[in-house]
Amino acid sequence: MTRRILITGATGFVGRALCKSLRDEGHKLRLYCRKPLVTVHEADEIFEGPDLGEGPMPLAALDGVGCIIHLAARVTKAKPNADIANATTVRIARHVAAAIADSETRDVLLLSSIAAQHAQRHPEDARPYGVEKLAAEGVFQDILPAGKNLVILRPPAVYGPGMSGALAILSKFVDKGLPIPLGLAKTKRPYIARDTLTDLMVKIASADAAQWSALAAKPLCCCDPDHIDTASLVRLMAQMKGRPSRLVPVPLGLLRAFGRVTGKSELVSGALDAVACENSAELQSVLGWAPRQGMPETLAFLRSAT
Repeated sequence: MTRRILITGATGFVGRALCKSLRDEGHKLRLYCRKPLVTVHEADEIFEGPDLGEGPMPLAALDGVGCIIHLAARVTKAKPNADIANATTVRIARHVAAAIADSETRDVLLLSSIAAQHAQRHPEDARPYGVEKLAAEGVFQDILPAGKNLVILRPPAVYGPGMSGALAILSKFVDKGLPIPLGLAKTKRPYIARDTLTDLMVKIASADAAQWSALAAKPLCCCDPDHIDTASLVRLMAQMKGRPSRLVPVPLGLLRAFGRVTGKSELVSGALDAVACENSAELQSVLGWAPRQGMPETLAFLRSAT
């Protein structure tokens, strides 16, 4: 089923790849942006509107739209006692959800994060990122009326060409031949390739009404087929790049202490801590979807990045 889809956050890391995949499937795309886009290769329409962190989404943006995919977010480094309800990502969610509630658009795909699951299960040690993502989910759940289908995806760290964050830092360390103090980081963690995530999102966008309704029951986790520990990940990156891994077996307690002293605790935790994430059974039972590849195949893009 092809349809007209509105996308927020279309120019981001996931959004750019998603737009291409949706167009390849024949969908008509309308991109919401707050300033003119110089070049847009994967859009049928551009809707220029106000900054969604500052004001409501105009209802006109949703005219004729059967599905909206909400990627836009602006997560800040908030303090633990910050007013999460007024965080920018939560305000964006509120402004988008309010417009959808007043529109004819039925299907909503929200890209959240596995960090929201951790914030939900372990609020005592949740980081601001996860708390904001969970709050944004709650905004959509509270505002959208009956008759709307809200599908929430909770992926772990996403990697691929042009990635940023911790995986990009590891990749640069390997490129430069620098010592990496993660030789003892043996806890397996989930990741998801950008192509795997966009494949799933296209599958959801193309689903029929019954499938949308079935998927909207609860947030859905998605990830690569196998988890991998950080030390092994560094070795695979080095193998793809044809570089030495230069892993150093630094005690984990020392790494955590270094993170606390330098303000890099989240970065250290992102390499060491376990994360609960398995592909939700509904993705297979309702959509017939499963990830087609995992590491090392999904790291092949690193060969061209050297």
